[in-house]
Amino acid sequence: MGLFASIHNFFNHIISFVKTKKLIRKYNNYFNRAEEFSSLTLISETISQDITVIYNILKSYNVKKYQKVISRYDNFLPRVKQHNQKVLEINQSMTGFDYQAFIDNPLSHTVDEINTHLQIVNKINYFSKKEKAYVDFCDEVLDLKNNFEVILEQYKLKQVTNGILNFNDNYIDSLKKEKIKLDVEQILSKIKHSNKQYYDFSKIINIDSTITEYNNLYVSLHKEDAIFNDVRGKSLDSEQREAILREDRVNLVIAGAGSGKTLTICGKVKFLLKEKKINPQDILLLSYSKKSADDLAAKVKEIDERLTVGTFHKLGLDILKDTENKIFDVEEQYNAIIESYFRDELKKRPEMLMKVLCYFGIYLSSLNDQKFKSEGEMYESLKKANIPTLKNLTLNKEKKETIKKEYVKSFEELAIANFYFINGIDYEYERPYEKNVSSPEKRQYKPDFYLPKYKIYHEHYGIDKDGNASQYDGEEAKKYVEGVKWKRELHIFYNTTCLETFSYDFNDGTIFQKLKKKLVEHGVEFRPLSNEKIMNALYSIYDGQNFKSFINLVRAFLSLYKARYSSDEQFDNFMNYTFKTGYERKRTKLFLYIVKDIYQYYMNYLHLYKRIDFDDMILKSKEALNLTDKFTYKYIIVDEFQDISYSRMLFLKALINKGNSKLFAVGDDWQAIYRFSGCDLNIFLHFSDYFENAQISFITSTHRNSQELQDIARSFIKKNPEQFNKTIKSVKHLENPIKIMYYRNNKYEGLFDILKSIHDINNHASVLILGRNNKDIESFYNYKFYKCRNLKQENDYLIISKDFPTLHLKYSTVHSSKGLEDEFAIIINADDDTLGFPNQVEDDQLLNLVLSGQSDFKYAEERRLWYVALTRTKTYAYILVSSSNPSIFVEEIKDKCEILNPELIKEAEKNILCPSCKTGKLIIKSNAIGNRQFYGCSNYPYCQYTIDDLNAVKKNLRCPLCGDFLVVRKGKYNTFYGCHSYPKCTYTAKYFL
Repeated sequence: MGLFASIHNFFNHIISFVKTKKLIRKYNNYFNRAEEFSSLTLISETISQDITVIYNILKSYNVKKYQKVISRYDNFLPRVKQHNQKVLEINQSMTGFDYQAFIDNPLSHTVDEINTHLQIVNKINYFSKKEKAYVDFCDEVLDLKNNFEVILEQYKLKQVTNGILNFNDNYIDSLKKEKIKLDVEQILSKIKHSNKQYYDFSKIINIDSTITEYNNLYVSLHKEDAIFNDVRGKSLDSEQREAILREDRVNLVIAGAGSGKTLTICGKVKFLLKEKKINPQDILLLSYSKKSADDLAAKVKEIDERLTVGTFHKLGLDILKDTENKIFDVEEQYNAIIESYFRDELKKRPEMLMKVLCYFGIYLSSLNDQKFKSEGEMYESLKKANIPTLKNLTLNKEKKETIKKEYVKSFEELAIANFYFINGIDYEYERPYEKNVSSPEKRQYKPDFYLPKYKIYHEHYGIDKDGNASQYDGEEAKKYVEGVKWKRELHIFYNTTCLETFSYDFNDGTIFQKLKKKLVEHGVEFRPLSNEKIMNALYSIYDGQNFKSFINLVRAFLSLYKARYSSDEQFDNFMNYTFKTGYERKRTKLFLYIVKDIYQYYMNYLHLYKRIDFDDMILKSKEALNLTDKFTYKYIIVDEFQDISYSRMLFLKALINKGNSKLFAVGDDWQAIYRFSGCDLNIFLHFSDYFENAQISFITSTHRNSQELQDIARSFIKKNPEQFNKTIKSVKHLENPIKIMYYRNNKYEGLFDILKSIHDINNHASVLILGRNNKDIESFYNYKFYKCRNLKQENDYLIISKDFPTLHLKYSTVHSSKGLEDEFAIIINADDDTLGFPNQVEDDQLLNLVLSGQSDFKYAEERRLWYVALTRTKTYAYILVSSSNPSIFVEEIKDKCEILNPELIKEAEKNILCPSCKTGKLIIKSNAIGNRQFYGCSNYPYCQYTIDDLNAVKKNLRCPLCGDFLVVRKGKYNTFYGCHSYPKCTYTAKYFL
């Protein structure tokens, strides 16, 4: 208990205890305790008064024994006075001390001031007990004494920090950020050894987040600037403004279809000119084609007449003209030169003739890993693939007459058939076995190949080394293996010669080596085609779509190759890659051998005519940049950046480095559709890997399509996870924006109904008709449909319809329609066909050798092309599609679209399945003369089921044993139902009407 409390407590009890010894003991205790004088607190006068009362009471007793106690009192009061005087002096000295004032501005204080306060500390330390305020004072003074130099240094560093963090209302780009971080590191290195930080350095300790927070604030504050309210008569939306304001060193703006990419570029240009005060000559605007460059130029010139827009090619030529003082002759006929190699040059190269024919005939396709649940499912796949043999193609061409078409049932069988043909070995495909072995359970046996000159059969079994049927699933695989066993036993029983090859021979790449050895052992003579016959074979297939696809593959491969490599050395390096199978290794090596020869032919052609092509010119221009002081820009703006190629990317980086430029690139990965011409989407998708410190922004508000259309299109395009994920928003709303029109036989009837629907909405509407291929429109020209050249768009056609003359119709392929929009759009080829949509001549995996990355997603490019087609319309998109053979893309979105004629779908659903293959649909056909109708399978020629009895099919009465139709037959005594497949199946039933 403290002194005050003790005295008062004692005083309250003095009356009752005054005559007791307790009074004396307590009285003495007050003077025996030294703690009151060692405690840094004032001793109140009340204490003296209280003790005086006691003193007087004791003194009144006049008892001698109290004299000693009483004498103590005489010394007590002076001590109290002396103690209180010290406390008051200390308190008075402390009132002039302000620790925070030293910290706030140490430059206004001195060491002498600190020493003066230190004297007070010494006085305070005289007392062993003190309140917290005195302890804090001592600690603060001692801290100043020991760390004043540190405080001074940190104070100066804090002033420097404040200067660094004064961004002067400018966006902090990565270059500025790196400079700031270097300055910050120097500051942090000086303060990191201190035990204490006297100032708040958290903003520079967390400099990355500080700059990010500041930049976000900068963008937020300036988004409402008036400059963005009128860009070519339009007010920019929030995302467009933010993309423009984010002024990093490299900026990629990922846009959606119809989101205003060009308007954003115009807004960026206006911002640079008006706000950043950039000279127009310091801004480089680039696009990929003259058409797109001219379109962009017309729009930016509305902002400033001095602005120009060029192409990569034009800029490259200007650089070479400046550095080499001459005008280069650029070869623009790349496609024609490659075409001339196959058309003219191959005649002079016998070795290459054979290699091209071998590749086309034997190695054109990769091995198909697809598994089938049934034979009918395999037939459907084969029908779409459309793979006739060289023999069939060539004989048809040579004889100029129609012979029985030879359609093999796998790519492996195709390669074997063409191997026989190329080596001059006569064969027959699926000739019936020489013995009739048909039964109610099995139709007549037809071995894969028969060599009539040598009476040798050849079966190619689709089994792996473990004896499993790799192309089938479940019961079908088991059935296939049992069939192999049955065939082997049959040949043994009838003592016929049958050679065997297997799918695993393709996998390990030994198929033709093994087959040749077996054929030689059996005395088969090889007579390879002469050069003349090879040429005849090639020209027989030259105009076919498959060979055109091969040429397109060569073109695409060389375009991508030349965008990365400047000599033919890399071809040899490709040969050493690791391949999944021996077949793929041989296939790839043969392809590379052919393409290398074409590359050398092409380069020699350029050298001969002293020309340079675009890729070489771009790479040459990149190197020439070091030879000139010109071509430096503060800003480089690139439109349609998703179409960047590897060579243009290198050229662009060199331009940026030369001028220490900022890059503003705009594009949409969902609309990347020019891979065939050398564009490499991986550069866009992995932008930050190619351009350091990249800032990525999104503009996702479409000003073209309705929200409902974009919802359908987005769910479709986002099936590919390799692309950027974005959600396109629209303030426009439209019920059922995508409409599907099915047709049964006549496409024009379906198109007529679509045009009538549009005419009813707006009889002067502008309509964009879209095809997957150039020839898609040609099938309509016999139906009051005519074309004429579109003078405004060189590659597009204006269409005249006699039925709807007031409609403004124009035709374009989807590739050519990129960047276009119209009131209405019609997709006229949405069938599931080799040349349908998707076009099933896929980008070959060989292209992965020359791409910066590879896509494993099926139909990735075709999917993006379909997205482009759907988003060309400002209102409705119509899709014309076969009711019996719809595109897989239509099947994917049809539940979200309006079906204009659902009755055809219901009709298609009622189609009767073929009893033979179980997947094909029975369709009415006519014989050559046209006077007899019958039902045939839609999987023809792979399934050759036919039935003449139309009535039996309509009744759809099925045999319970084999599933074929029951037909009415007349016996000797009565009429009955018998199985159509008799005598294979002998089932009969009682006749009823």
